[in-house]
Amino acid sequence: MTIGSSGTGTMNVQNGAFIDLSGNGVTLGDEEDNTDTTGDGTLNVTGADTVLKTGDLTVGGKGTGELNVTDGAGGCLRRRSDR
Repeated sequence: MTIGSSGTGTMNVQNGAFIDLSGNGVTLGDEEDNTDTTGDGTLNVTGADTVLKTGDLTVGGKGTGELNVTDGAGGCLRRRSDR
């Protein structure tokens, strides 16, 4: 999943939400295929009991990325076994 590809994108996970993207990679800020147009992506995870699980996470692929985990939220990133 890409947030901010050749434009500006924001995703908010809040208020006790639980999002499981553990089978997927997430990229914040990337470039649209075969163009020179980059994007800005922001992911906000906020609030107690709010959890976001992701596979690989790239912040600022070929664009600009920002990850904010605030106000008691939790984030879980899968650790790659080859690193």
